[in-house]
Amino acid sequence: EADIYVYGSKLSGGSRAFETRLNDALKQQVERLFNHLTDIDKSVSEQDIGKLFADAGQMRLGGDGTGNSRALDDVRNSLSRTVTTSLKTLLGIFTKEPYGFLPVDVEWLVARLFADGILTLTMNHEQLSLSSRNAQEFQRLFTRVESQERLLCDIRKHATDKQKRL
Repeated sequence: EADIYVYGSKLSGGSRAFETRLNDALKQQVERLFNHLTDIDKSVSEQDIGKLFADAGQMRLGGDGTGNSRALDDVRNSLSRTVTTSLKTLLGIFTKEPYGFLPVDVEWLVARLFADGILTLTMNHEQLSLSSRNAQEFQRLFTRVESQERLLCDIRKHATDKQKRL
């Protein structure tokens, strides 16, 4: 009977099978290392990125059940603290600890923020709009490794009420 320690703390449950105790220890270690991993509550695929832009012309209501709202907030907050950032940089941040997101998750999150009008995207000094490309082109743009470094993301600046009155 071996003792198992996770981050210096002895794991309880000595009467259970070794394999079960080891799996519990690994689970605790992953949860502690990637504490933002639970921010992704809906799995997505590359096809979901295309669907975002196919449905871009239709109105979406807040809380429409698309999920991943905490992860969307994480990406939005990260972008609001920096200047223009490439998709490659965002992938580097959010695929490592403490997030541990899959690359397709990060691509979908950025695509969702862009489709919702929260982000502006620039590629080769050209600002992109939802009408500038079709859904398949946007899907390729977000998922191809070649475009990740050239696709620049920034928070869209909105006029304040005071500026609107002037």
